[in-house]
Amino acid sequence: MSGRMCRLASPGETPPPARAPGGVRTVLLSMVGLVALAALAIGILIASLEPPAPPRPVPEAADRSPAASPREASGAEASSITGIVRLAPELRDRVGTGNVLFVIARRGSGPPFAVTRVVAPRFPAAYRIGPEDVMTPGASLQGEFTLSARLSQTGSAGPPQPGDLEGEHPGTVDVGTRGVDILLARVR
Repeated sequence: MSGRMCRLASPGETPPPARAPGGVRTVLLSMVGLVALAALAIGILIASLEPPAPPRPVPEAADRSPAASPREASGAEASSITGIVRLAPELRDRVGTGNVLFVIARRGSGPPFAVTRVVAPRFPAAYRIGPEDVMTPGASLQGEFTLSARLSQTGSAGPPQPGDLEGEHPGTVDVGTRGVDILLARVR
């Protein structure tokens, strides 16, 4: 028998009701814990539903000059290609709110090697293609590439569709080059 003393009820006396140790307190603490877990789950859900990050800002005016020549990058940009995609003035009325801009790097005439995607771009639109945009796992972004851009009317990354706007940078560029501008001047 435990060290607790137990009082026996006298004849005609009703014994006190049996209580579980900490009954009400345990129920309250359990309810508080469940409410806290529900609040945490709702907070995580809301955080995951935030809108996508805004488009990358357009570089300073010195980089916007159409006559700007490509130049070599230093530091973190040495492993990427950057520039601005512009829209031919006569095609401005063909841009809608659901458009998606794809900037594509290829080796020669091969398949896309790296692709970056800009949702609902505002022109001129700055872009950066870096190691995180490479399509083949384990491949590194090194060497020379041709760059093209496509404004998809449907937002599809698949083959170009009628009505998509296209353009390319003339010639090839090395990784680390900045100021690689592309003009969207052709309608598919």
